[in-house]
Amino acid sequence: MRAAERRAAHIDPANEPRETGYVQPGLIETQHADALRRLGDLKAAQDYAEEAVATASASHLRGQAHRYATLALVLSQRGEAEAAIAIGDEMLQRAEGMESARIYDRVITVARALQTHDSTAVRAFLDRVRHQASTSL
Repeated sequence: MRAAERRAAHIDPANEPRETGYVQPGLIETQHADALRRLGDLKAAQDYAEEAVATASASHLRGQAHRYATLALVLSQRGEAEAAIAIGDEMLQRAEGMESARIYDRVITVARALQTHDSTAVRAFLDRVRHQASTSL
């Protein structure tokens, strides 16, 4: 991962082919966070996910939604449901109106991860997901 980060730091978008334009700030960090989350290294995953979210504004809305989804998943797995909901709301805000199967899947994955935490706040978040899924996703 460190080697990929070092190489990515030397990329000059102005000198790259147009087809690589999808590689925006935070993409590698998001991918690392997802991989580390799946491996169970939640502290490292959170660090990468937070770094990805910090650069989210430099990305398109779909990329932003992915970054927020990743952090919400990590926080949920760490047992930080309230923080995961706050980040999940940011994800929902960015995903609103998108017709993207990948974003829909990410939103549903976050919702399922939060279902394991039984609280009023979680139920309210799940209601927002259901409403958004029925109207715009």
